[in-house]
Parts: sequence; structure tokens; C-alpha cells
Amino acid sequence: MVHVLASVPLLVAIGAAAVGWHRRTSSPPHHTGGGVPVSDRAELPLWGRSVGVALGAATLVAYAQIGDSVVLWWGSLATLLSGLVATSISCPQPVEQEATAAGPWNELTLVGVGLICALILLSFHRPDLDTPFYLSIAVAAADSPFSRLMVDTIHGVPGLGVHMPAHRVHSFEIFNGALSLLTGRSAIFCYQIITASAAAFLTPLAFARLFRILTPRHWPWTVIALIAVLVGGGGTLWWYGNYSIVRIFHGKSVYLSVMLPLVYAYGLRFGAQPAVGRWAQLCAAQIAAVGCSSSALWSAPVAASLAVACSVRLDRKTLRTLSLAALSSAYPLILGLSLMGELSQVAASLTPTATGDRLADALSRTLGDGWLELSALAAALSSWALYRRGPAQRFALLVPFVALATILNPYAADFVSRNITGPSYWRGMWSLPLPILLALLLTSPLQLNGRRALRWLGMLAATIAICGFVKFIPAYSSLSERNQVVPGGFPKLTTPGIYYDAARALSRHAPRGSMVVAPQRIAIWVPSFHHHPYVSYARDVYLRRIEAEQGREEAELRMLLSEVVSHTRTDVEVRISRTPDFERRAADPDALLHFARGIDQLDVHGVCLNARAPLASDVQRLLAARSFEKQTSVGGYEIWIRPREALLEPTTRLVD
Repeated sequence: MVHVLASVPLLVAIGAAAVGWHRRTSSPPHHTGGGVPVSDRAELPLWGRSVGVALGAATLVAYAQIGDSVVLWWGSLATLLSGLVATSISCPQPVEQEATAAGPWNELTLVGVGLICALILLSFHRPDLDTPFYLSIAVAAADSPFSRLMVDTIHGVPGLGVHMPAHRVHSFEIFNGALSLLTGRSAIFCYQIITASAAAFLTPLAFARLFRILTPRHWPWTVIALIAVLVGGGGTLWWYGNYSIVRIFHGKSVYLSVMLPLVYAYGLRFGAQPAVGRWAQLCAAQIAAVGCSSSALWSAPVAASLAVACSVRLDRKTLRTLSLAALSSAYPLILGLSLMGELSQVAASLTPTATGDRLADALSRTLGDGWLELSALAAALSSWALYRRGPAQRFALLVPFVALATILNPYAADFVSRNITGPSYWRGMWSLPLPILLALLLTSPLQLNGRRALRWLGMLAATIAICGFVKFIPAYSSLSERNQVVPGGFPKLTTPGIYYDAARALSRHAPRGSMVVAPQRIAIWVPSFHHHPYVSYARDVYLRRIEAEQGREEAELRMLLSEVVSHTRTDVEVRISRTPDFERRAADPDALLHFARGIDQLDVHGVCLNARAPLASDVQRLLAARSFEKQTSVGGYEIWIRPREALLEPTTRLVD
């Protein structure tokens, strides 16, 4: 990592020079150029809007009654295609962007919304099982800055790579490790407080960059509507709002909330008026997106190409503009192709599914099954019909149509899952910008123009729409305890209480670099502490590399060690405790003998034992016979340590 840090001053200097050059050569931000003048644009006729709205309504009614995702898909394609045909007939060329609303109050409002988002992040906490792994990467970078990056940080197996090859493209966790090393603060503080609050503040600013193009006359309202959608709507773990403010310490959340809207915005700007500076911005946004999430390897190029297509003018220069747009995606595409071999091995275990099953699962995971789902789908099908001819209408038509026709195509779902999204097919929903479309739908009354009374009427209607959505559409908000959000503390780390405390006690008592055994929900947090020991088993997905390189027997032994010291109902993930393999290991009469063999084979020096585990008394006697000593107890979890020669401790320990 020291080489990365050494290159930062040079990169900053290059970036500053590029920004200065771009500001001197770029056109004013309120004009995109290259389109039909606003005064000459032909509006979509009423018949085109009516047909589209009718098809969309019929599709939603059929889906609500039947629940068939394939019916929804066909109806959605028909609806959006009718809109594309109607708009192409009325005016095939994009129109110039209207003047962007300016003034100090608009900018102050934006800054205020950003500060509110940061305050929400620091005041409401949503723990997540993915957090410890990402933290462990940052911890490893800070603790061992001269060592290799992006290798296994959990199991202590020399030369073992990270469990998912795609994670090697991440730089967000490395950035937090560098921040930890430079500031002396713990990686978790940098990750969940410093970086996360900055990302929360930047979220409305990034969307403002997009909405200054899509809704230039009322962009502050659209930003507020979008934040209301993300914060006011709680739902499944995979709902867009739960990948935003309340969990924005994850790189994938930063990608969805900050980087993706910038990719859309810079794509729209470049398509409307190609220039070197705008092309560089589009490249930089995609490169930064990949550093936040490996899902950007496919979704960032898709977003960039669609955004350019939304604003490009159809003439002799169109092919050149589209080619340059494709070239701007070279970095994520080349990286993605370089990982194809390893990713295909991960996807090899996927079994074919019936047509529509993967799409139905993606819809259910992301949108749930209530009014929030129907509202989001309604926005995808009808928001274009409520807008005048312009960037917003094109965006609301073309982006969802292409996303549905390609990534979310139920007839190609198995291919997409094997070759593009990987096992997490539901992430294909990230190509469908439903929060943006919902914000466009809620603020569509603000297009009323003319007399002052009409403008006030539009503002009143938009206010009622936004408040009505937050109040009546989601079953609960993203800040609700029903959304697994824990309020309180400012600022407070997002950790799972007793499990985190037990992991901290085990990490502090066990020698650095030794092997420890702990219940699953505790073990996953051990690598998030600086100068931590290694764990035999944290999550089943993390054992993929060990199983591939050392065999299934080794993976089974590691899982059994953790399960023997666990209480099934509290310490093991439900999806694991319900598997046949878990039931087989739990019923094994020789489990204690295998546990003893594993303790010796892995040279275990620390054990965290749930005092209510079925074999707790037997384990206690076994540990005592092997020179383990009970050091402390945290909330019913006993910490047993086997002494060994003291290891050299670092002269400086980072602050927790």
C-alpha cells in the first residue's frame, strides 16, 4: 500500500491540472448544445401519452392479479416501446437543455440536504453481515502496508486469495486502510464515520449533478424527492434505500448513491456535446465506480452507454460519439474480461431455472411485494408520459427499456447470471434506476409554467405527492426499527452489540496472528480489529477458496469447530442451520473427537465458547486438558486462551 500512497500526490496534481484545463475550455453548465432549440420542440401528442399510460396501467393490474414476472416484463416492454415509437415520430432529435435554476438559495438548500443526510447516517445504524469482510481488507492494509493487497484476511492461510475474485478490483477498502494508517484512527472509525458521512453528504450533490440535466428548472425539488424516496421508504435488505444513507459505509452503496448518478450525468453531458474534458469525466466516473464495487464492471458501462444514447444527436457524428463513449468504458470492460475465467468457476455451480424465476426473485428481493413495489413499477412505466419533450423523457423511456430488454430479460436470465452479474442476479435491478424515476414522477407537477398561480399549484401538488408517498406507500421508513435500523448514539459505530464485544475480547486476548475458533456471528467480526488473530470459519462463502484448494474435508472441519462452540438459535445464520450438511454435523456422535483433532491440527490458541452450547461442559473439560485457560466472559460467551511464546507487539496500536 505504500506504493499507492506514494502515487497520491502525483495523481492529485494531474487531477487538479485536468480540472483547471476543463474549466477553461468547457461551455457553461446550463447549456448542453447540439439539440433542437427548446422553442422549436414538438411535444408528444396526447394519443401517445394515453396509449402508454393505458398499457402501463393494464400491465400493473395484470401483474397485481397474476403475479407473473414474465407478464410484467412483456407488458413493460410494450409500454416503453410505444413511448419510444411515439416520441421518435413526434421529434426524433434531442432538445437543448433548458436554463438551469440558479441562485444562492438553491445551493444552500442542496448543502442543507447533504448535511441532513450525513446527520442521518451518524444517528441511525443498520448492521450488516458483509461489513466485517470489507473492514478486514482495510485493517490488513493499515496493519501491513508493505504486504500484498487483496489476499485472504480471515483464515490465515498463506497465499490464499480473497473468496470472490471480483473483489480484487476494489480500492474503496484500501482507501479506508490508507486513511486509517495516516490518521491513526481505527479502520472501522474511518470506514463507518469519516468516509461514510462524507459519502452521505455527497449523495444529494451527486444526484443534483444529474437532475440539473434531467429537470433543470426544478432540480432542487427532484433532489429532495429522491432523498425522500431513499430515506422514507424501508423494505427488504436489497431495497435501493437500504443501499443508501443508512448503509452507505459499503463501497457498493457509495457506488449506487454517488458514482452511478455521476456516470449518468457525465454520459448525458458527453452525448449532448462531445468534448475531451467531458469524455475524461465519464472515464473517471466509471473508474471510480469500479473501485467502489465490482458490480460496476458491467453496470457502469451499461449506464454510461445508455446515458450517452439518451442525449446524442442523430447525424453523421453519431457513430463517432457512441464509439468514444464505448472507449470511455475500456477500463471496467478490460478488467471484467480479465476476470471471466475465475468468475466462470464461481458461476459454474448455478443451475438452470424456469423462465421468469430469476426475474421474480430479483423483483421480490429488491422491491418486496407491497405498495412500494407497485409504485416503483408505476414510475418505471409512466413517468416518461408526464414529462415534456426533453432529457427526462428520453431517460425515463430508453434506460428502463434497454435494461429490461437485456439485463432483466427473463429469457436470458441464466446467461446473464453466468456471464455478467454472477450468482447475485438480483443486482441486475441496479440497471433499472427506480429511485430516479420515482423522483421524476413525484415532481412532474412542477412542469406547470406560466402564471404565478400555476407555479404555486405545481409546487403544492409536488409537495403533496412527496409527503403522500412517504406517509402512505412504504410500510415503514428506512429509519424504522422494523427496517433493522438501530437509532441512538452520535456518532456511533454500526456493530451488532454483544457479538462485536465478544469478538473484541477474543481479539485482545488471543496472540496476534494465531488461530481462534468462535461461533459464526462472532468470528466474522474478529478480522475487523487491528492486529487480530485468524478464525477457522466465519461464513460459508468465505471458505470457497479453502474448499477449492484444500478440499471439502478441510472446510467441513472448520465449520464443525465453530458449530461445536455455538448455540444454534443465536450463533449460526438461519440459512446455514437449515441445511442438510449442518444437521449431519450436529448429529455426528464423534463431533467432540473431530473438534479435538481440529484444535490440534489448526494449532488453535483461542476459543470463544457459548456457555449454552449443547456440548459446552465437554468442550470446557477438553480445553482445560489442553492447557487453555478461561480469561473472561462477555454476555455468556467464554474466552479461552492457550498461552504460547509472546509475539512481538507493534509499538503503536490504532484507536478502536
